[in-house]
Amino acid sequence: MKPRYVKLISAMICIIIVFAAVALVRTELSGTSSSIICYYNDRAWSLSGSYPVDVNTSGVYYVPLTLFVQLPDVNVRINETLQTFIITHGDLYLSFDTASDFAANQDKIRTPISTYERYGERYVPVEIICAYLELGYEKVISPATGAAAIRITDGNEEYSFSTLLRRKHPGFYPEDTTMPQVTTPVTPPVIVQPTLTERTVYLTIEDCPGVYTDDILAVLDEYGCKATFFIIGNKAAADIEAVSKIVAGGHTVALHTMSHDTSVLTDGEAILADIEAENELLSRIIKQKSHIWRAPNGSDKLPSLTPEVRVMLAAEGYIIWDSNVNVPSTYSAASAANTAIRGIRNNEAAILRFTDSANTAEALRRVLDFINNNSEACEVRTISPAFDEYSGIGDDKA
Repeated sequence: MKPRYVKLISAMICIIIVFAAVALVRTELSGTSSSIICYYNDRAWSLSGSYPVDVNTSGVYYVPLTLFVQLPDVNVRINETLQTFIITHGDLYLSFDTASDFAANQDKIRTPISTYERYGERYVPVEIICAYLELGYEKVISPATGAAAIRITDGNEEYSFSTLLRRKHPGFYPEDTTMPQVTTPVTPPVIVQPTLTERTVYLTIEDCPGVYTDDILAVLDEYGCKATFFIIGNKAAADIEAVSKIVAGGHTVALHTMSHDTSVLTDGEAILADIEAENELLSRIIKQKSHIWRAPNGSDKLPSLTPEVRVMLAAEGYIIWDSNVNVPSTYSAASAANTAIRGIRNNEAAILRFTDSANTAEALRRVLDFINNNSEACEVRTISPAFDEYSGIGDDKA
C-alpha cells in the first residue's frame, strides 16, 4: 500500500475516534434517554425522539420548551436577543433570564431555576415548571421494562395516564398487574401563599341567558351563593323562562345592552336609549328594572363612553360596574378557576367577570370551594346600585 493511502486511512480513523469520544462524553454528561415516553394531555408527543428528555444525576427530568407549547392553555415566548423566555398559564407565569439561571414569577419573586440549550432547544426542569404554573405532572415507571413515561396536563385531559399507556403501549404493564398508582419523582417545591385577609367577592356572569345558564344556576344553588347576571335584551326576549329562573334564585339582574353590538352605541344618547329599551323589556317580562349597567367587554372597549357620557348616565340613575378580574371563556375550567382565585387573592374587592360559557359552571364550583375553605376571609355579595359600594375599578386590571 502506498504511503499516501496509509496516511489518509490513519487520518480517517483518528476523526472517527474523536467523534465517537465526543458522542460518548455528551451521553454521559447529559444522561439523555430517548426511551422516555412523553405525553401532553391525552396525546403522545411525537417529537420526543427528536428532542429526548434529559435526566440529571439527581433524577430531575429536563424537557424542551417545545413540549409545553403543545398545551392549548400554555404560551411560550422567547426573546433570543435579550436571552429571556417566558412561560404563561392563565395569570401564572415564569420569566427566565438564561444568563443568570434565575426565574421570576407573577409576584416578581426570583427563584434559581437552571435551564440550558441542547439540540437547538431550551431545556427546563419539567416538574418544577409544572408546580409553579399549576400544571399537572405525572411520572410512571413500567413494572415490566423499567421504562419511564411522563405527562404534563393543563386541565384538558379526559383519560388517566395509566389508561393511555395501556392502550398505546401494550408492553408497558405486565398483563397480570392491576392498574398502578401514578407517582412523582420529587416533592414539588412548596409555594407559600400569603395569608388571605378580608375579601369581598362579586360573582358576575355576562352574556345571559344562554345555553349554560341552567348549569351555572345549579352550581350557585348548590353552594348557596348569589351572583349578578348581566342580561342581553335580545337573549332575554328569546328565553324568558331562563331570566325568570335567575330572578327566582334570588340573583341580581343587570343590564348588558340589547344586542351586545357596540356599533350601535355611537354616543351618549344612543347608549341611554339602549339602556332604556332593555329596561322596558325587563319590566315586561320579569316586572323589574335595573340601574346597573356594563358595556360589552368593559367600559374601556367602548370609545363613546366618555367622561361626559358617564356623568349623564349617573344623572339618570345608572351605575357602571366594570370588573377587575377577567376570566376568559376560552380557558379550561381549571385555568379559569386559577385565574379567578388569583384575582380574589390580589383584590380586596374582587369583581369576577365570567361569561355564559361551557366551562363556567365547573370553574365556579372550584372557585366556590376555595371561598368555602376561606370562609372566614371571603364574603360573596351581589352588586347593588349603591354609590358607596364601588369606586370605579377599571376593567380587567387584576
